Amino acid sequence: MPAKKRKLPEGTPHVKTPEDRSDNLIAILLSGISVVSAVGALRGLGIALDYLANGAPTPGSLIGIIIFLTLFAGLTGGARLTTSYRSAIRAESRVRTRLLKASLSQPAQAQAEGEKRSGAIINMMTDGAERLMLYRQTFIPQVVGAVATPLLIIAVIALWDWLSALILLACIPLIPLLVRGFMKVMRKVSANSRKNRNRLAAAYLDAIEGMDTLQLLVAARRVGKDLAHQGEENRRSIMRLLAGNQLVLFVIDISFSLFMVAATTLLALWRWETGAITPGMAAFMILVSILLLEPIDQVGAFFYVGMGGMAAQRAARSYLAEKEGLETASTSQGDEAATSPEPEKPAAPAESEKLATPAPELAGTDLATRNLTFAYPDKPDVFSDVKLAIEPGQRIALVGPSGQGKSTLLNLLAGELEAKKGQIFIDGQPATAQELRRHSAVVAQSTWLFAGTVAENLRLVAPEASEAELWSALEQAQVAAEIKRLPKGLETVVGERGYGLSGGQAQRISLARALLSGRQTLLLDEPTSAVDLDSEARISAALAQLGKERTLLMVTHRAGLLPDADEVWTMKSGHLARSTTSMTATDLEESK
Repeated sequence: MPAKKRKLPEGTPHVKTPEDRSDNLIAILLSGISVVSAVGALRGLGIALDYLANGAPTPGSLIGIIIFLTLFAGLTGGARLTTSYRSAIRAESRVRTRLLKASLSQPAQAQAEGEKRSGAIINMMTDGAERLMLYRQTFIPQVVGAVATPLLIIAVIALWDWLSALILLACIPLIPLLVRGFMKVMRKVSANSRKNRNRLAAAYLDAIEGMDTLQLLVAARRVGKDLAHQGEENRRSIMRLLAGNQLVLFVIDISFSLFMVAATTLLALWRWETGAITPGMAAFMILVSILLLEPIDQVGAFFYVGMGGMAAQRAARSYLAEKEGLETASTSQGDEAATSPEPEKPAAPAESEKLATPAPELAGTDLATRNLTFAYPDKPDVFSDVKLAIEPGQRIALVGPSGQGKSTLLNLLAGELEAKKGQIFIDGQPATAQELRRHSAVVAQSTWLFAGTVAENLRLVAPEASEAELWSALEQAQVAAEIKRLPKGLETVVGERGYGLSGGQAQRISLARALLSGRQTLLLDEPTSAVDLDSEARISAALAQLGKERTLLMVTHRAGLLPDADEVWTMKSGHLARSTTSMTATDLEESK
């Protein structure tokens, strides 16, 4: 029963690509050529022994063939290893790009503690991607070789002694049974090891990002002890995985390898004594029994690669199923009306058709919602049946108590969250998450600036923007004068999260970046909540000077920003209602 719970649903995306399959086929083909060449060289040695046993000189051509086949077997074997590891590197880059693209291109989702924290996702995209592709591009060809190589060898033996080949063939099913059995036993251990690595990576990232806070709270030592404990748990899980790998090696070497070599030797001696085969053929069978074991020995030696890779593959496929499934869902809502009048698999036909239907009455609006409902996983609705219509150039202020869903509504309109029910429209047409992101620019409560120059941070939204356009955006955001006073102006390097700038400067650079994007709609989430009074006044003035070509929706708790709003809406108890633009600070406080 536990194994069934881990089984991925049908339709879960695969991580393999045609290029990966081609590389694997080439590696398997090279492995087969290497084995056939090695078998040929050993058979040549057996024939040479027969010449010696008969007192005849060994032909020089035979010696030449043996040397050539030996060298060729080594070269093709080396080529197989090179092909496998190079393909693993290429495939790792492809799967990492796919995971990163899936992460960045989809709406942000409320994520559960542990598996999907930032550190865990980073670990999956780095260490996990490496383990996954080593498994697919190196371990899987070895497993195929572990099954195919004995069959090739037995086919060669059958050319001279079919009875010996038949007896050895009876032992072949033990190979896949052993491999599959050990994989089943070790699956739980490998999954636990992956989870512990993800938890540790997530905990480390959390601790690094919150270092200043931990020091202020005098909690750094306690968190350090927790990290040490998680590190020890991770070490133990890795050691359990490696111990399992050593057990596999022990069982293969002691039982299977010893049994196969001994059985083949006895079989060869028996067939020689009965006169069924020559001494050279008997020697060939004994030597080839060692070659028979080489692939299964390789599987045993790198068994931990297989188990770690399988766990990483399950995690990656599950993550892609979640993210790429969201892509399919969000895209289909916008496309179904144009491509198919009836969804292929509607959860509720009437609702699905309604969601995919344009709203002519909303034509001409900038952004609008209809029956919009949102809830985090396994939580009650944050708000329900929200209806909102924003005209082009209109300025809307969104107020209300904390925790009522104002920022959540903003994130839905920005395409960063997926609604539980309802639809968002642009000019009366159902909008996908990608369309919403292309339509609007967001200025968040906490500004994120990347480590780099001021110009580089601005050009994130407009890579081809000229210096004049950068200064124009900074002027509109009322921060140009301060940037000019910096040591290198636009080329001044700032740290991650705007380190080296004041909070007000960073927030106004974020506003300038939003203006530079050229997007029609600005979504501002409490843009003045974490800045000083001077910066608040400058941001307010910058917003007041925006022309009617910009539509503005702003979440705020500041009464000073309300007079410039065309409408004020209050979010409270899961519902949205229109208020007055003459609300005072006291009114805002009472609305909480």
